Amino acid sequence: MRPKKVRGLRRHFRRFQRDASQPQPLTLSMLSSYHHDYARVGLAPWRGMSHASNPPLPFQVEVVQGLLATYSRWQAELVKCPESYYLAVWVFELEFRESAVLVAIRQQQTRYEQFFGEPLEPQPPLPELLRRTSGAGQLRWQAYDNYYPSFDASDWEHPAALARHLQGRRYFTEARPDGDTLYWLHRGLVWVGTAPA
Repeated sequence: MRPKKVRGLRRHFRRFQRDASQPQPLTLSMLSSYHHDYARVGLAPWRGMSHASNPPLPFQVEVVQGLLATYSRWQAELVKCPESYYLAVWVFELEFRESAVLVAIRQQQTRYEQFFGEPLEPQPPLPELLRRTSGAGQLRWQAYDNYYPSFDASDWEHPAALARHLQGRRYFTEARPDGDTLYWLHRGLVWVGTAPA
């Protein structure tokens, strides 16, 4: 089956440019109630497609510029915040549609600071997307492995089929409270941009 073809690329590109030029406001009520908030740039029609379907690179550049504009706006608004906070841009390589700006305070701050574990060592070179995006150099970028909870061991009737499915893939397992095993599959890298120290 061939992937669905996206039509009207010029129209979509103009919309991406328009959306990127309008930074999203920080929802203070959400931040005070849930101790975190996030913003994404709309990626329709690519949002509902498979993880392998990302918009072309020029579209991704526009999206990241929109996320950086939102980051700058939120940073200016958070100057008045009396408590510490975590503010970052997350850019996913394989699942680009999940890219977002995120802010967290209180107990959520620690959760999101440690969300991806330890950064990769040594750090890979910046991807072309971030090298081509104006303003990306103002943040400190670190690459992390992105793992996604994919399935339980009980989803597989035959252990041999599970072993074939996992062959050649990077993954780790987590014991569930019900005694099952959750498999986390590697889904590329995520680049996390934060203010330079």
